[in-house]
Amino acid sequence: MNEMALLNSLADHMTFPQEVLEGLSYLISLTWEEMDRRRTTVVVEEVVGGMGRPKLSVSKDHLQELIEMDLSVPCISKMLGVSVHTINRRIQVWGFNVRNTYSQLNDDELDNLVCTIKATSPNLGYRMVRGHLRALGHRVQWARVWESMHRVDAKGIHERLANLGCVVRRVYSVPHPFSLVHVDTNHKLIRYGIVIFGGIDGFSRKIMYLHASNNNKAATALEYFLESTRKHGFPSRVRGDQGVENVDIARCMFQVRGCGTGSFISGKSVHNQRIERLWRDVWNVVSNIYYDVLQSRGECSTRPIKLHPPILCPICVPAPHPG
Repeated sequence: MNEMALLNSLADHMTFPQEVLEGLSYLISLTWEEMDRRRTTVVVEEVVGGMGRPKLSVSKDHLQELIEMDLSVPCISKMLGVSVHTINRRIQVWGFNVRNTYSQLNDDELDNLVCTIKATSPNLGYRMVRGHLRALGHRVQWARVWESMHRVDAKGIHERLANLGCVVRRVYSVPHPFSLVHVDTNHKLIRYGIVIFGGIDGFSRKIMYLHASNNNKAATALEYFLESTRKHGFPSRVRGDQGVENVDIARCMFQVRGCGTGSFISGKSVHNQRIERLWRDVWNVVSNIYYDVLQSRGECSTRPIKLHPPILCPICVPAPHPG
């Protein structure tokens, strides 16, 4: 590598401590590994040699994988940089049947599944119900999920629409995945000794990490952040609030991405909109259940309850009656 050749040539004329050379060599190897990991595979190639315009050759396996990921044809065409007609032609040539990728549930079976999901999590909307069905192994069209929820929970839908209380925010825009990751801590259950650490990608809204802990320390926040970077890599920038729990994450980003480049952006928590939207979903689906149970136990006790995650496990949350 050119970098190592430069170091070796300098070492012939200058004296460097062995620890410095080993550290620089290790840093160069990490940099090359990160660059190799981020290289994208070419899935569209131009086939030249025939008459007319060059033919675009789309990878069959990659196209099938994108279809199985529940991406629409317009979305796939945008990702691959080809027209919708090109994708449709390849689907016809290779005999892909998008309809066969959906579950063959009839309306009654779908309604029963939606009833079960709504019984455990009554505040779920269309997107989360569809995601829950996908987690159960059922890929269902948006229209069918919408129709089923209106058959099963029409009253609940109208009540949620009336009580949404959505915050009007500015238009959010980042250029690509990992351009900006939002991190924060949730303190809804802090009176019981539970703090939730979370991070979300601003472009794709992919949850990078979501963990509960019994403290709000900067070392804990850094541990969860580094765990996500080992799985997904370092983002270009991180957005967090000005809490002391984010100090170690900020130092880490300054070391990895450098200072003066916006590698860590701090500001008011209310403007950290991607993670704030995630906290709303976490509260509606998870936190409010534990909050109600712990609060009811606290009202029956003469002194406040303070629990830690290992002690929280034996707490029994009553399941809804199957009838």
